[in-house]
Amino acid sequence: WSAGISRILNPKVKFKLTTGKSVRIPSFEELHVRNNIIYRGNENLTYEKVYSVLPSVEYSSDSVDIGVTLYYNFIKNLIYRRPSQNPRYKYEWSNANHPIIIKGLILNAKKKFENFEIFGGIGRKFKVQGSEDVEYFWYPRWKGVVGVTLFSGNKSLTIWGHGISRVNKDVSGYFVGNVSLNWNTELGRIFAKVENIFDKKIHYRANPEVVEEGRTLWVGLEYSF
Repeated sequence: WSAGISRILNPKVKFKLTTGKSVRIPSFEELHVRNNIIYRGNENLTYEKVYSVLPSVEYSSDSVDIGVTLYYNFIKNLIYRRPSQNPRYKYEWSNANHPIIIKGLILNAKKKFENFEIFGGIGRKFKVQGSEDVEYFWYPRWKGVVGVTLFSGNKSLTIWGHGISRVNKDVSGYFVGNVSLNWNTELGRIFAKVENIFDKKIHYRANPEVVEEGRTLWVGLEYSF
């Protein structure tokens, strides 16, 4: 559930306050996986619950949109990978015994032109409290995205990059490039996307020995009726 209030400060500026609760059910892998030498499932996992408070200020004009949001997330029963006591596995899924609190700020901006728009965003983490497994709860201090979208009739091309700051001495920061093409037709929206164009090697934050997916291609058709 979520609830919010907003107040128009002037024709271009609006204040919003949103609060809500979300619940995540453990996945099949988190509950039952057994044939993975790195991770072991845990059938005793319970639901993960997140309570959020999000005050924000938004500025909007014909060509410029800017938003600043503070976030406060209170997480109960966080599902995470902890070092396993079973020598056959390196990690096992578990619920955190204590609430986790994450505080930070998000800044987004977009500038529109006749046939294209540029956009960007920055996320700044202020604090993570309640972490009982320091190795897992590594969070980058900064996150960012920047890009441009070109429009031509019913087609659009977006080129953007996203990245994070260094997490710790074992996990460096990164910045990767991506590109996507959208084509709106009578049959629906056809899209193609390539993530991590240059196939950059990115280490998984919870386990520096594991490398995340490299260059990835997505192709699809979206139809509404």
